[in-house]
Amino acid sequence: MKKITLVVVIFIGFCIVFLTSQRSSQTQMQVTNFIVIRMDRVRARAPDNSQRRGQLEARKQAFETEVQQLAAEIYELQERRAEAVTQQNSNEIWRLDAEIGSKSEHYRNFLNEQVTELAAEEEEVEKIYMNRVSNAAQSVAISEGASMVIDIDAPGVIWFSGSINKTDEVVQAMGGR
Repeated sequence: MKKITLVVVIFIGFCIVFLTSQRSSQTQMQVTNFIVIRMDRVRARAPDNSQRRGQLEARKQAFETEVQQLAAEIYELQERRAEAVTQQNSNEIWRLDAEIGSKSEHYRNFLNEQVTELAAEEEEVEKIYMNRVSNAAQSVAISEGASMVIDIDAPGVIWFSGSINKTDEVVQAMGGR
């Protein structure tokens, strides 16, 4: 996978150089310099130690603990129900069935609600972290004279200079407006 990614990055580089070299002699040749980063290393060596990340991790841990407690309660009720079945106590079986059903419904609703909330919070925390990475990558790229930063682990552009955005020129070349 990493070899394929490297090939893709090299291919993009060659395409940029080739396309810019094909311009007519009347236009100034612009070569886009880019740098690559490895996000897995960035995450390992500069992890997100923000207060918000810490709060999220604490919420995840509390959620896990509560899930274990709810599961243990339901398991205990099921054990008591099995004992009531052994004793052929119909009233206790029905009562426990109702309690198990009620707790199971609460458990499902709790799980769905918490998983949705935690996923949304995780997405927001990740967005903030990636903005920090993008700002740092931009700073390094500018100091190195590059116009683009590419993540080599999961091919994608982390940052690029607006000066290399040629969307309008492509639209005009296609006869668009």
